[in-house]
Amino acid sequence: MRTGMTLIEVLVVLVILGTGMAVVTLGVTSRTPAPDTSVQDQILAARRDAIESARTITISVRGPAGAAAVTVAPDGSVTADSGIAADPWTGRLR
Repeated sequence: MRTGMTLIEVLVVLVILGTGMAVVTLGVTSRTPAPDTSVQDQILAARRDAIESARTITISVRGPAGAAAVTVAPDGSVTADSGIAADPWTGRLR
């Protein structure tokens, strides 16, 4: 009687292990929490970057009414969707 495994048995085990590892990896990466940054912090960071780089920056933030676009001009003025009540000159939320 021969002991050991055939090549097909080894390949089947490797495929099963690989599939299991792929499923676990996808499950772990999708559970990482998003950074907890407030809307105001995001707007103020974009304002600072726009002033420093002298270019217009548009970001997407998730406000109380859902996702909204915020555009910051190089002079620091802020234009936001109606769901975000941001002061146009300081970027602070009202």
